[in-house]
Amino acid sequence: MKKINRPLSILLIPAACLALLCACAVPGSAGDPSGTPFPSVSEEPSETPSATPAPEPSEATSEAPSHPLSPSPAQSPALRSDPPDSLPPEPSASLAQPGMALDRNELVFTAMGDTFQLTVTLSGTDGPSSVIWTSSDEGVATVGPGGSVTAVSPGTATITAMSGSGLAASCIVRCRWEPASPQPGQVDLSAFAAGILAQYPFGSATPATDEAIGQHFPGLDAIGAQQRLVYLCQAPKNDAELVLVEVANPGDVGAVKAILQARIDAMVSGGAWFPEATQVWTDHSRITVQGTYIMLVVHTQCDAVVSAFQPLFS
Repeated sequence: MKKINRPLSILLIPAACLALLCACAVPGSAGDPSGTPFPSVSEEPSETPSATPAPEPSEATSEAPSHPLSPSPAQSPALRSDPPDSLPPEPSASLAQPGMALDRNELVFTAMGDTFQLTVTLSGTDGPSSVIWTSSDEGVATVGPGGSVTAVSPGTATITAMSGSGLAASCIVRCRWEPASPQPGQVDLSAFAAGILAQYPFGSATPATDEAIGQHFPGLDAIGAQQRLVYLCQAPKNDAELVLVEVANPGDVGAVKAILQARIDAMVSGGAWFPEATQVWTDHSRITVQGTYIMLVVHTQCDAVVSAFQPLFS
């Protein structure tokens, strides 16, 4: 065997020790039993992910795991003991079913011109609603915009109230004239009016409501009367009216005459609108007085009506 130089052996011993230390300190070195070569060190990350699993976090770490599929009990809504604020509120009690009712389901009138004020009650709605009133037969009973029903002639009619939201209620009206029992010496103006309206065509003249009387004959409703009948024409071409009043105080006859004359003057000066109607009010209107009874008639046959009125007091 060839002998090694002594100086060279002295240099090889430290180098072997250094290699041995590196093999023990770095995994995958030449000392690894698997024989995997020692990897080269690179400053940039490898494009191929390492197959070595990541070390588990230490119990002493201060950061909680953030795996999106494994929320902690404090973060998971399904495991919370208290209800979250995002739950919908409990449903409130349902409102009452909307409805409409009238204070009377049936009315019975025993004389022409009798009136009654119907009242509507709404329930289960947010607020008041406009009401439209209609009559199934205005020849039997009429109804005003506010629900005032007026008897016209014997028969049966249905008064209906309908709200803007579609609710409806109705009242049956029965008109049955009963024989009047006038006081001794008293003239029955209702019977006289019925005969005149049946004999002479008064167009669409119908009994007026208290509101209409106050509008067309201001002050008439404030005068005490034993009897008061007012028939107004409902058509735009107003050429027929009939008013019959029995005052309670004879001293009020002059006041009633003045009110009736004011009505004539207003219609002649433009209130009648149409020339033909204005001519009727100008030439065919009459005011007649018999004791405490006063009559206004506007009709082309006004003189015949006056002639029928006067014999009532003879």
